[in-house]
Amino acid sequence: MGRPAPCRCLVQFSCASRRLAITQSTPVTSKTRILGDWGTSNLRLWLWQDGAIIDRINGRSLGALAADAPARLSELIQGWRKEYVIDRMILCGMAGARGGLYEADYVSTPADAAGWSKGSVRTSFEGLPLTIAAGVTTAADDQRADVMRGEEAQIFGVMATAPELASGAHSIILPGTHSKWVSVNDGQITDLRTFMTGELHALLSRSSLFAGAQGDGPATNEAEGFAEGLTTGKTSPSLTANLFHARAAQLRNGKSGLWAKGYISGLLLADEVAQMQAQTSLPQRVALVGSPDLCARYSEALTLFAVQSFICDDEACTMAGLELINAHDE
Repeated sequence: MGRPAPCRCLVQFSCASRRLAITQSTPVTSKTRILGDWGTSNLRLWLWQDGAIIDRINGRSLGALAADAPARLSELIQGWRKEYVIDRMILCGMAGARGGLYEADYVSTPADAAGWSKGSVRTSFEGLPLTIAAGVTTAADDQRADVMRGEEAQIFGVMATAPELASGAHSIILPGTHSKWVSVNDGQITDLRTFMTGELHALLSRSSLFAGAQGDGPATNEAEGFAEGLTTGKTSPSLTANLFHARAAQLRNGKSGLWAKGYISGLLLADEVAQMQAQTSLPQRVALVGSPDLCARYSEALTLFAVQSFICDDEACTMAGLELINAHDE
């Protein structure tokens, strides 16, 4: 299988290493801001100055409902606040969830970048002006409602950096703990569907049934298991029965724990694509925005279903989306 084509229109940001040695104070005339993506599983913070990223912090998510999340956030950014004159912090994701820092409402589909930016909440955090991005929701009805927080920044960001996605109808997939399949049309988010594939994989991998699926066996076994899980998931739709095969194969066929881990991942991912195929026709081509490893797996699964894909840089898309709010707050 060939490698997925890269996104042709990526914004290149000037990024420093994890920590910088500060040798001089920041001029007061500089605009220095903290931009952040508070995800379900990960927290990413960037120190933005005059259009460039000069430092970053990557770590586990603070958790939307963690009582000590504000204190932990304060601790993470205190070094930056001591060294720089920061005029604003802009966050997307779970910071605006119910039980987060401050609840930010959702904007309804169809949603464009301007409406999303205007829907953000402007408040403060320990004396620092704070903007929290709104989420996006489908119009509520009796059949299906869906929501997202954080991914919309990546969606508007990829449309801002890839002009071919800002015009016409396109499909964008954001793999993650809760994977999003998003439809866009002429710069607007028009529909979205969420699959809990990543969370289910994490839960199953920690369960007693698959407790051995984390360690034993050569690394190549995981890729072999993933490929078999994809094929089985596409041809045999009985997900729960197929899942138990991961355990039986370890007991009776000598399969390793890593093979089982890959097999479970392949099954769940094939089921996600198959469910989307059953709900609506699959697009011929999609953009993938997320971690390189996850996007590569989705690309492999989509190829099995005859869908072409190309991968866009996750950080560049997130930053471009947050820049839209940043510009709105000028």
